[in-house]
Amino acid sequence: MVTKMLAPRRLPRVPTLFAAVALAGGVLATEPLRAQAPEHAPGAWEKLEISNFVFLYPRELEAWTRSVAEQMLAVEAVVSELVGYRPTERIQIIVNDPLRVSNGMAAPGPVITLWPTPPGPRSMIGESRGWAELLAVHEYAHVAHLARPSRNPARQWFLSRAPIPLGPLWMGAPRWISEGYATWIEGTVTGHGRPAGVWRPALFRTWALEGQLPPYRDLNGSEAFLAGSHAYLVGSAFIAWLIQREGRGAAAFQDVWARMSAREVRNFDAAFEGVFGAPAEELYGQFVVAMMAQALEARALLDGAGGLHEGALFQRSTRVI
Repeated sequence: MVTKMLAPRRLPRVPTLFAAVALAGGVLATEPLRAQAPEHAPGAWEKLEISNFVFLYPRELEAWTRSVAEQMLAVEAVVSELVGYRPTERIQIIVNDPLRVSNGMAAPGPVITLWPTPPGPRSMIGESRGWAELLAVHEYAHVAHLARPSRNPARQWFLSRAPIPLGPLWMGAPRWISEGYATWIEGTVTGHGRPAGVWRPALFRTWALEGQLPPYRDLNGSEAFLAGSHAYLVGSAFIAWLIQREGRGAAAFQDVWARMSAREVRNFDAAFEGVFGAPAEELYGQFVVAMMAQALEARALLDGAGGLHEGALFQRSTRVI
């Protein structure tokens, strides 16, 4: 069928407060790469429904869409178990390829947007068994994580008046935790992605040896080189370190999400400290020390084997990517 449906429902005119809340929620759970405003393909669009998912796609992308749809039930089951929550709302998935770049987005609704163009082998997201799987896991992880509703009656009432479905995690999870958590899940479920690639350890060793690991305040982004990737690369590594430190697997962060959505209203900082026993910034400092120790150990091993011949530094980049 032909459809022009680009969201579960049209966004009505609402008070400024609700509009700001809705916009903030949409920006939180974003992209494997830096998001750009997509343009939707003209012509005939089709609709495919499978279980709790509704796919909307241009007719020319039918084969790719069906390949993703075949994987979504397995993705839903595995990721929901890791996160500890399975969304009850129907999830709309828009498949589009407006700019021929590798990208994806998730937003309240819930709505997922998938761009089929695969990344190149040198990309930070180029390590995968297949782009469709990696993208589906990462973006569905956002929805399973952030769509969890509040159990506080007053908060439920307030959020139910918003023009799109919102919850405490859509509004309260900092960018480094939403993107870092989805990136940790992409690596845990697929065995590939950024946690398994070569970019993350290489960058970590370089940053650590140069004393340039980002401070906690910059995890959500800054003006530094590659700062847009901090939430994904550093966030996922910090989450993996916390899970290993806690020794309870995925249950540790399931408890954080439960505390953020409990009857007692808590922000992320309070929920985190209640589970891990210390503020996130304090534990991040310990994580930085551990990463520096690992980098020094790796350098010592290389020096013992004759060292590396890296050539001469000819430029140090400071621009944002």
